[in-house]
Amino acid sequence: ITSHEVVVEAECWLATDVFVGPSVRIGRGAVVGARSSVFKSIPGGKVYAGSPVKMIKEENNKQARFFHFLHLRSRLIEAAQTQVQLKV
Repeated sequence: ITSHEVVVEAECWLATDVFVGPSVRIGRGAVVGARSSVFKSIPGGKVYAGSPVKMIKEENNKQARFFHFLHLRSRLIEAAQTQVQLKV
């Protein structure tokens, strides 16, 4: 039996009915549109759609700032939860 590991890195968005083939890596922050088919590994930080997928948009600063905001927000929530647990 051969292992065909699929890797989806952090902060990716995969829409409804996306097919991801064997041995595919989806890079950090990639966005894949609905009903797309990913047969080859794709780099992060870009928007893809189609079957097979094609890059349809480069990463923009607004998207990068949004991902950074989500990361910081999750870290703040984790820190707040830890402090609450310590005080109890």
